[in-house]
Amino acid sequence: MNPVEIEQAVSALGDERHRAREAHFSATIADFDDPEKLPANLREAHLRNAETLEHIDSDSRFKHDTDRLKKLFAMDTRMTAKEGDQKEATTPAGAQRAEAQA
Repeated sequence: MNPVEIEQAVSALGDERHRAREAHFSATIADFDDPEKLPANLREAHLRNAETLEHIDSDSRFKHDTDRLKKLFAMDTRMTAKEGDQKEATTPAGAQRAEAQA
């Protein structure tokens, strides 16, 4: 997958998880602490998310949840930094800094 496809896939999966979570709006995170009590649609959304993330950068499954989280946080950091750079360039002050550096 190229970076654009990865971003689109992760975004779509996030949207799916949010829609599933909204269907249970009155529940708290504590209500979902037990995986056995997690509503089926939310569990399935999280499983699809995990499976997709595992195959983005490798052909094998992560050995530990910690490895999956490290990868997810690294991806989030890169995406957030890129969004911040794009937003900075569109502000008047950011545009002036970009012109001064050129």
